[in-house]
Amino acid sequence: MSIVLRGVLLYLVVLILLRITTMRIMRSATPLIWQ
Repeated sequence: MSIVLRGVLLYLVVLILLRITTMRIMRSATPLIWQ
């Protein structure tokens, strides 16, 4: 179970990093995605 838990934790960390990067890109780039 330790390997599965580590995989889930890494997956969550990657998702959080992707969300942070997408928010930064959306703030810097023009809001074309919102439309």
